[in-house]
Parts: sequence; C-alpha cells; structure tokens
Amino acid sequence: MDIQELLQSVTLRDVRTIQTEATLKLPSTPDTGLSAFGDVTSAGEIAINLNPISWGSALETWFRAVVESEQFKLVAAVAVLYDRADDSQIPDDVRIEFTEKVSIMAAYPYLRVLIQGLAADLRLGTMTLDVLRQGQFKVDAPSNPATPIEPSTD
Repeated sequence: MDIQELLQSVTLRDVRTIQTEATLKLPSTPDTGLSAFGDVTSAGEIAINLNPISWGSALETWFRAVVESEQFKLVAAVAVLYDRADDSQIPDDVRIEFTEKVSIMAAYPYLRVLIQGLAADLRLGTMTLDVLRQGQFKVDAPSNPATPIEPSTD
C-alpha cells in the first residue's frame, strides 16, 4: 500500500479537542500579583507533539501544541480521526507520510484557533501561529508514541 491508496480509502470523521490549558506563571513572592507582569508579550517557543493511537479501520492521531515563555504556558491538543474501509496493514513509511502530509494539516487549524483563544483568555495580546507548510514538520522516530515534531531547518 502507498499513500495514494491510503488516501483513497479514508474519510475524515472528526477533529476533536482533547485538552486545553492556559497558565500565567505567577510569581510566588508575597504581595506580588499580576502587576509583576507589566509588559507580557505573546512571544514564546512552540513545540508540536504527536501520539499515533490507531492504524486499523479507524485511524486516530493526537497532536499537542505547547507554546511557552517565562511568563505563560499554553497547551492545546486535538485528536484527528479517520474512518477506513478495511483494517489491512499500513507500512511504517506510509504511516509517517500520512501523518506528516495529511493528518497534521487537518489538526493544525484547530490547534491555531485553540492557542489564539487561550492567549486571548490570558490577555496576552494577539497570537497567531504561522503558516504550516507541507513537509515543514517531520516525524523523528515512528516507534516512539509521543514523538516531538519540530519545524525543519531546511
């Protein structure tokens, strides 16, 4: 089976939010509250992790975006679910290609909206995740169920 055959046999069933978390990292010193934040910016580092759950007649992959700085932490996770006509074996290289080129593209707009909403809830200002280009994220180790994927440098 190749990626084209897999694409012919799947339908997107759902993209479901499974986690949201927004935290201001408040100082623990007495008599210090929100005033310690002064100029909070929405600048932070982003990482996206994945967890492939199922590769049978239903395909399920979880994606988690974490945006973090010294002042805040935002976490959003979604489950992407596809239905498939059969439960035949999917080769590892096809699983990786499907995850990198199809499944992440279904998840990313949802992660973007969730992160934007969480940033707004904490009054961090505008936060928009940049465009995710095809092939920009890579699966590092398919045998690791919680493999971090990072923007490629090329």
